[in-house]
Amino acid sequence: MSRLPPLIEVDLEYQSIYRSEVAWAGTNEALSTHELKYHQHDFWEFIYIVEGEGEVLAGQDQYRTSTGDLLVYPPNVGHVEKPDTGKRLAMKVLLINNTSDIDFMRFWPSGEPEYTRISSCWLTEAFDRLIDRILDEYKRMDFAYTVRVKALSFEFQSYLVQYVDQNSEKQNNSDLYHQHVRRSCQYIQAHYHQNIRLADIAANSFVSVYYLSHMFKKSTGLSPMNYLNTLRISKAQEMLSSTRHSVSEISQLVGYEDLQRFSNTFKKHTGYSPRAYRQVYQNKEN
Repeated sequence: MSRLPPLIEVDLEYQSIYRSEVAWAGTNEALSTHELKYHQHDFWEFIYIVEGEGEVLAGQDQYRTSTGDLLVYPPNVGHVEKPDTGKRLAMKVLLINNTSDIDFMRFWPSGEPEYTRISSCWLTEAFDRLIDRILDEYKRMDFAYTVRVKALSFEFQSYLVQYVDQNSEKQNNSDLYHQHVRRSCQYIQAHYHQNIRLADIAANSFVSVYYLSHMFKKSTGLSPMNYLNTLRISKAQEMLSSTRHSVSEISQLVGYEDLQRFSNTFKKHTGYSPRAYRQVYQNKEN
């Protein structure tokens, strides 16, 4: 390949009033007629190719990309996406704050290239819907945005953990470690509405409670129970804003048998009681 193009530092300004995992989320389009700049920034960047084909220049290497691929750039890696002549690349873009609780480098295999392309044959429709949900939350950015987008970001992380697990060339202790985390995340997502305990999560992954707590916190930045509560509160927010269920009913539906405990946890995460949250949301909509 010929000389690298000049590198441009990108300094994104965003609404820092929200302590968010997502620095920016939205759609973008690159045309072959555009002057596309080789650039870098201090965020993790995830680009989901919605339509088109082209070339990616990342670090010192060049790759092909096409519809359905997910492009992953760690912080401070120079890159540019160029569509084929006469074509376009339509993209959905997520920039994850490098200072967030989610540290993707924790589970990224050692020796991986600076740039990773996750092929469309691996990604699912559920992943596509997850990207859209994150984009919708960022666009709305209402008063309860922070909690909901944190839960979605951890769900996004679990997809990447699965990719790393399934595409590692050799199985070792690190692979087994990430398999336990992935299995625990999947169990919590499937059973959050039930009265599950830390011991249940550990038993499902065939590990001790101590080992689960240690590896889960190291991988995600949250304890298993904090992850569970974050997911439950996110689901409760959705129900409060989109259903007529009573607060008591919602408490049961997201896995809290004790209404007072649900209310206290909800307020701790959002700053509002469940009833106040519903009232503020309704007033905002009106």
